[in-house]
Amino acid sequence: MGIFIGETPMIQPGQKLYRLRTQDGFSISGHLVGREGVLTKDHSDIPILIGVHGLLGHFLACGTPRLLPYALRKQGVWSFSINTRLAYAGQMTGKGIFGETIHDIDAAVTFLTNEGFQNIFILGYSLGASMVINWGANRQEPNVRGLILEGVHYSIPNTHKKRLAKWESTPTYEEVYARAQAIFGSNPDHSPNDETFVIYQARGPSRKPGDDEIFTYKTWWHMMGPEGIVNLSRIGINPCVEPGT
Repeated sequence: MGIFIGETPMIQPGQKLYRLRTQDGFSISGHLVGREGVLTKDHSDIPILIGVHGLLGHFLACGTPRLLPYALRKQGVWSFSINTRLAYAGQMTGKGIFGETIHDIDAAVTFLTNEGFQNIFILGYSLGASMVINWGANRQEPNVRGLILEGVHYSIPNTHKKRLAKWESTPTYEEVYARAQAIFGSNPDHSPNDETFVIYQARGPSRKPGDDEIFTYKTWWHMMGPEGIVNLSRIGINPCVEPGT
């Protein structure tokens, strides 16, 4: 599932940075937060949470990805936050194909299992929640005890389409889809063709950079397109939503 590449020196007591090689050859990084002095002891009874960030996020981003590991450590729960291939501007370079993030989570689970952890939980934040759902729908790992979803979308393509319509984006959702079809031809999953493009007014009414989005047609197709898998109804999962969330 994944290959351990190496670790950096301790950045703070009870923390380490690791680099992992995924099954398809991508290099991801992971941030382990545990108790000082017990990083090399038996881990079989220690609960640990794999954290998966959202779109263009990373494990030092504000909010849940950055703050949760230290709150969990106070309760005796360790964490291993990973930077997936979408943390490296992957949606802009063509490297961040949503369906391939399953290999990133595989690598983290394999690494922790090989380290002796037997009580693994996986938390997905925003788009990371969709990554975790896709992983869970395709994997059965006995040491993974549960999945936790924060800010999950029932259908990211539908949400994206409505948002572009709300802000009257340029190009429109339908225009992006038509252009992608023209580029890919009859085989969008294996076409060698791709281009980077900008959607203006994707997140707000202005042409300022903060209101725009950048993708390649392949990353958009697999994440935001109607054939994309970032859709719980297509995966066949009905989430249980905690009241008040």
